[in-house]
Amino acid sequence: MRVAVIRTATGLVENVVLVEPGASWSPPPGCFTRDAAGAGPGETWDGTKFLKAPKPAATPAELALLAARDNAASGLVSDIDKAFTARGAALTATEKADLKGKVIDLLRQ
Repeated sequence: MRVAVIRTATGLVENVVLVEPGASWSPPPGCFTRDAAGAGPGETWDGTKFLKAPKPAATPAELALLAARDNAASGLVSDIDKAFTARGAALTATEKADLKGKVIDLLRQ
């Protein structure tokens, strides 16, 4: 049986484990278990159901890469540096060079 190991103090699902019926396994101190029912680590138990973990916010580098890819692929931007300026003002020169190389690789595919 799949069970979620939940931290009592926070409701955070720390792990999902397989436990054989009749096994003498116990969760670690400070934790309890519930039938996992599709739950995964990082989710939260609210007392009645599992809540999905929120997606982390995109970093400036990820936003710049997405903007460059979308704009260059649609033909709206001929100079990839313009796409970085649109959303990536916080990028360092090294990050821009790295992302520019990735965008060029994507466009060659």
